[in-house]
Amino acid sequence: MSNFFRNLNIITNLKSFNAKTIESTKNAALRLEEKSKGTMFENWIRYWKNVFNDYREVVIDVRKDIREKPIKAVCTLTIIGSLTYCVKHNPNFIDYRDTFVKSANELLLVHPSMQKTQTASTLKQIEGYFNSGVVRRFNFGVASIIWVDYYSASCKNSEAICKHLKMSYFDWRYHIIDIGFLDRWWMLSKCMEDYDIND
Repeated sequence: MSNFFRNLNIITNLKSFNAKTIESTKNAALRLEEKSKGTMFENWIRYWKNVFNDYREVVIDVRKDIREKPIKAVCTLTIIGSLTYCVKHNPNFIDYRDTFVKSANELLLVHPSMQKTQTASTLKQIEGYFNSGVVRRFNFGVASIIWVDYYSASCKNSEAICKHLKMSYFDWRYHIIDIGFLDRWWMLSKCMEDYDIND
């Protein structure tokens, strides 16, 4: 029985402590607001209050929209989630280089007479592009494109620098050598299919 009264006393003390804490926090906030009147600090506090209120209203509106149109909310969240996943798993230039080197090493383990001719010639061509320093990557956010430029970045002759002689948008599509999406380089993967079967 004494334990019961002791626990009841602890609960009462916690309630009074919480009430005192809340009251002292409110008093401190009021004192701070009174002291900061007419100062730059007051403007700063007002600004953050307005930001907090704006975000709170947005959260309330979003919650209301989700309750009223659940199917639309699910579709929107699915699209946003899918795009976020694609952006996170968008391969970069280093990934392409690593994938190419691994593919070339796998092909080297196969005797030349057993290698697929198309795979061997494609990898040799890409290796030549890397050696010339003309391989570039264009990032779309959700996907990447590997393409081949006319000149190396270190080349500074008049043809490489002149903007009128740069590659046009119509020619650009013919210089694409791979497309990266969801941590995979699709054209290189397709090229490496049955690489150890001579056709």
